[in-house]
Amino acid sequence: IWEMGAEPYAHRFIRFARAMKEKDPSIKVIAEGGRTTDQAWNRTLLGIAGADMDYLDLHNYYGNRNYLRSMAEPLKYEQLLERLKNDIATLAPGRDIKIGVLEWNANSNWQSASTLKEGLFAAAWLNVLERQSDIVEMSIPWPLIRRVQPHGNHVADHGLIWHDNHRVYLSPTGLAVQLYHRNYAPERVKSTVECDTFDAGDRKNVPYLDLVATRDPDKRTLIL
Repeated sequence: IWEMGAEPYAHRFIRFARAMKEKDPSIKVIAEGGRTTDQAWNRTLLGIAGADMDYLDLHNYYGNRNYLRSMAEPLKYEQLLERLKNDIATLAPGRDIKIGVLEWNANSNWQSASTLKEGLFAAAWLNVLERQSDIVEMSIPWPLIRRVQPHGNHVADHGLIWHDNHRVYLSPTGLAVQLYHRNYAPERVKSTVECDTFDAGDRKNVPYLDLVATRDPDKRTLIL
């Protein structure tokens, strides 16, 4: 898709979307967004095909060996989502287009996803998606399963579930997703954080603590 350019893709998407909805008006169609932070693609797509799309699909794979930059990246991506909200309102007025981040994960330059860094990235990433849940309706980490590779193998090891001939176990990202699932609550509670901050590249004053608060009124439970 990305090889053909945003404008020809947008026109082709319109033809497919209208043909499918002519057969079944109840279906929801997903348009492919730009790679990671490619806002030019997204704006072109929204301007041409916004009236025909229900979802915009984003992919994000972050690979960096720097610990602090990896911790700051989810908040940087949150700013992208905020800008994308404004772009949708401006370029596709009246359309309730939602976002699906249908591929995401992190590693160290495609070689390692087996450290605490990847687990903390995933936890902060899930917090961002929770805070942006008014527009982000779907999220899928990828891949689900990955065979453990020999040391030095170029194949990325960033699956949620790892296995070899003897074991099956969760990666750091898989553990973060599991913790989030087990501590789900249906209502988000407004929360703020005051703590020390750090700088990481172009990201300044990043808080050391990232927080989302949710509650389950039936269980009288508050989850931080």
